[in-house]
Amino acid sequence: MNKLLKWIAFGYEGVLAIPFLGGAIIVANGWTPLLLEGILHLAALILLLVNRRMVIAGNLVGLAGALLGWIPLFGWILHTVAAVILFIEAIYMLGSRSDSPRYR
Repeated sequence: MNKLLKWIAFGYEGVLAIPFLGGAIIVANGWTPLLLEGILHLAALILLLVNRRMVIAGNLVGLAGALLGWIPLFGWILHTVAAVILFIEAIYMLGSRSDSPRYR
């Protein structure tokens, strides 16, 4: 579940990091994508902390992007940085043990 949430968060951040398109999506939907992004990152953070997986930097930056994404240039930078960090973390988590409890 953690790996899947990490990849979903990466994809979501990646779309919002596309110049003009990400901003257009956010503005056209009344900033609702930022709320959904915040909920996604918060849920991922909670699950990662409960399972003691300490690869949370991307989700923390993503949460900051959700809170400050309404600032045009700063929001774009946060979305881009979060997407890169989430991608690196998702690749790192591919090599880690399975999320399934039977492998613990």
